[in-house]
Amino acid sequence: MDDNGLNERQVEFCRRYLIWRNAAKAYRDAGYEVTNNDSAASAGWRLLRNVEVQAEIERQWQAMAGHVTAEWCVQEMKLNLERCIQAGNLAAANKAIEILGRIPGAFPNQVEVSGGTQLEITCIDVSHDSKSDEGDAERLTLAG
Repeated sequence: MDDNGLNERQVEFCRRYLIWRNAAKAYRDAGYEVTNNDSAASAGWRLLRNVEVQAEIERQWQAMAGHVTAEWCVQEMKLNLERCIQAGNLAAANKAIEILGRIPGAFPNQVEVSGGTQLEITCIDVSHDSKSDEGDAERLTLAG
């Protein structure tokens, strides 16, 4: 038990809840055994209504607020990427790479187009089985 009267799993639930914002996922990730997602959701919801759990979530949120910076997020994402690769979880590794790629400045050769551009799109209706009808084509012009 900690100072707030919570056991280790409850404290971990609070930490995981702040990460996922999903009570069922936080409940499972905190080490509780459940038979299905509905059970995890119900049990997680019960924990969220616990006054001590609410206070711990708020305490952790306040403690975290000053430490979470863009640099910290990038560093943690890189560590997660390495862990995913080592574990052979390539789907998660690709997701980490995708997120890292969204960071401004990650692709310095990237070109942003703005201004007076014009784009012409021709749409052809192929939803029915007719011979070539010239009336089925529509032209849409977008001007920026």
